[in-house]
Amino acid sequence: MKLLTVSFALILLLYSPPTSGVVLSVDDCIEMALESDQSVIAARYALEEAHGNLVYARSGFFPTLSLDASITKLSTVPQVTIPAGLFGPDEMRIAMGTDEQVSFGATLVQPIWYGGRVYNAYKLSKTAELSAGEELRLARSRLVYDVRQAFYDLLLTEELIAVTAESIERAGDHLSVAEKRYQVGLAPKFEMLRAQVDVTNLNTQLIQLENLHRVQERALRQLINLDEDKALELVGRMEYVELPMTLEECLEEASANRAELAQMEYQLDILERNISLSKSGDNPLISLIGSYQNTSDRFFDSEHYQGVFSATLNLSWPLWDSFATSGQVMAARAQMRQIEMGREQLEEGIILEVEALYRQMESSRQMMVAQEANIALCEEAVDMVEAQYKVGLATYLDVTDSQLTLRQAEIGYMQALHDYLLAVYELYRAMGWEE
Repeated sequence: MKLLTVSFALILLLYSPPTSGVVLSVDDCIEMALESDQSVIAARYALEEAHGNLVYARSGFFPTLSLDASITKLSTVPQVTIPAGLFGPDEMRIAMGTDEQVSFGATLVQPIWYGGRVYNAYKLSKTAELSAGEELRLARSRLVYDVRQAFYDLLLTEELIAVTAESIERAGDHLSVAEKRYQVGLAPKFEMLRAQVDVTNLNTQLIQLENLHRVQERALRQLINLDEDKALELVGRMEYVELPMTLEECLEEASANRAELAQMEYQLDILERNISLSKSGDNPLISLIGSYQNTSDRFFDSEHYQGVFSATLNLSWPLWDSFATSGQVMAARAQMRQIEMGREQLEEGIILEVEALYRQMESSRQMMVAQEANIALCEEAVDMVEAQYKVGLATYLDVTDSQLTLRQAEIGYMQALHDYLLAVYELYRAMGWEE
């Protein structure tokens, strides 16, 4: 009976209601993880950075306006000396300006034709922003699956603990019966010792499951960024989720939605834009520059200010870059070929991944159905053997064998349901779905 006391103490310790803490469903855990995960946050900042680069590139289409102003104070005014006898008998000194110079103005520059540089830079930044968006979607998809896996791993362990606790209670009842039968001489001592060993073994399994529960709970806490000092209680159960799709439909979804494939397409587009951008370096640049300058030699004297408007059509045409452009184009094309080869390998890998997950899902479904039918048969067998044992028509070995079979069927069903759910949700991720 001492073993039973220890067992029930462990069960009560595990399932005692938390004094303070949080009650979370799988959706709550996903939401918390998405808000706090560092990789998702970094991907959001990368997307924001890409959008900033896009805004910068788009500004190249529009004019720029700059203002300038200056005030110069001279300690000595420059003078020109005219020797005596040139314009008169005496030497002459003529001041060159005044000791104060004031100037202010504005300059407007409007690009007219930059040989495709601005356009290609804009399209390149736009594609980079789309690629960053796919990176964020990929990070979210991975995190959602990781949270679901940790959540359902923990739920499975709690279910196994509950099954083991029930088995301990049932084994304790049989230990009591075996002790009484031994005391009145209706059963050998071996039967009582066997019952004690069964209780001990079940207690050992319970301790192992509790340790596993702690490890899994800590992993989930880390994913959702939950402090250790807050009690955690999960709500929800592992429930069957139907996925009414054929393997061909799953493959089509993966081909259309996988973020990795989209990213490779964007990388190819970026390289094509880089080639166009490199080639545009040989094209002329044409811009229109308008300016206004107002100068005076007296800051507070409005009569001395003189304003001048000017307009300039500027043409610049690079003629020789020592093969720099051709080298950039050659490197970009080589990178494109590498990415195209990588895309083919990725497509093949995705097909294999989806097929494996789909078959794993179907296998787990079949095992789940089989184990569910086994549970009903095993429960009936356990009730029958226990009734026979109480009247001496069955041995204790018959009882333990039937109970072990029932426990294996229950554990097999829960494990199959767990594996099925994870296969479904991993198939979601493999098809590019977040939910």
